[in-house]
Amino acid sequence: MSSEAEPDSNLCLPRLAATVQCRQQEEVRAAAVAARLGSGTARRVLPIGGFALAAVMLVFVAHHLDEPLIVMGAMGLASFFGDLCMPCAWGACMDVGGRFSGTYSGSMNMMGNLGGAAGPIVVGYLLKATGQNWALVYELSAGALLIGAICWLFIDPVTPLAPIDEPLST
Repeated sequence: MSSEAEPDSNLCLPRLAATVQCRQQEEVRAAAVAARLGSGTARRVLPIGGFALAAVMLVFVAHHLDEPLIVMGAMGLASFFGDLCMPCAWGACMDVGGRFSGTYSGSMNMMGNLGGAAGPIVVGYLLKATGQNWALVYELSAGALLIGAICWLFIDPVTPLAPIDEPLST
């Protein structure tokens, strides 16, 4: 195998970690954290910790860009930790949205897709402006994850926006 093919074989590591993590995280949240702290606190603690650990991994990546296998392993861990938010976010959509959870979930998903569409464009301009400074890209991404962690401190992930027994207006 040529040296050019080796980094490509590592591209599956981040998503493989996310796949394994998804089932594990729900078990951890439901069994360990929610039983002790309640559902609302559990839905805050795991995303905050996950986003913070993902940020640490991306800062690590920023300083080891010359080692592809280490970078891919750290990005896999960043994906793993970042995905700790997923079940909590979708669960919060169900609890907060109540009978409007489809609208609430759709809005959350739309905003994520807008960010996903804008991200590559912003990164491209940033790389062009900084002379291909990938370390800065990873550090800014880590900063965005930390902002997400801070936001979860203020989210009430269990109180419905509208009372369940309130009639729908026509």
